[in-house]
Amino acid sequence: MRQTLRRAESGAANQPRGFYQKVVRARTFRVIAILGFTLILVERLVAGCSNDQFEKLYDLYFPKRSSYADSQYRSYFDSILFGAPLPRSYRKRDRCLYHAFRCDPAALHDFLRDSDRNATGEFGEFWAQECLLLLLRWGDDPFASHLAQEDRATREAVGAAVDGRINWGWNKHPFPQTRALYTYRSHQTHRE
Repeated sequence: MRQTLRRAESGAANQPRGFYQKVVRARTFRVIAILGFTLILVERLVAGCSNDQFEKLYDLYFPKRSSYADSQYRSYFDSILFGAPLPRSYRKRDRCLYHAFRCDPAALHDFLRDSDRNATGEFGEFWAQECLLLLLRWGDDPFASHLAQEDRATREAVGAAVDGRINWGWNKHPFPQTRALYTYRSHQTHRE
């Protein structure tokens, strides 16, 4: 095909007019096919993490104004997640959170395996809040499909992080697929 294109570009006088139209059509078709394939890939990446309820749940679980710590988490999340990519001066976990929030499965994997998941105090609490944020962002199905690929210890750590923070009452915010992946249950009373 390259030889044919070279002949076409060299201006070979003996080529019929239809030949040039075929070459242009072939190139146009190839470009359209590549663009279409790229669009499908981007759509799948975004759809794999699009939760149409995210804004509502984000406002509920992390209100902008509250006398509790959840509003402080909200202001921090707003400052690092809705801007340019984080520079290297930020902790690795913060950078993983940034990219996991944008539906990067490798970043989600790294985030879930961060050493802070087993920490007590501030760092463990922050990891748990960030876990909840990612569950809200990804939605139940995509989050559960990625969590299912993790080892049991990671799934249980995520369960301990999110189970007590989700409003399970009367299945108000059910995340059944994610919840099925861990055995931990908080002390909340809820209907299943």
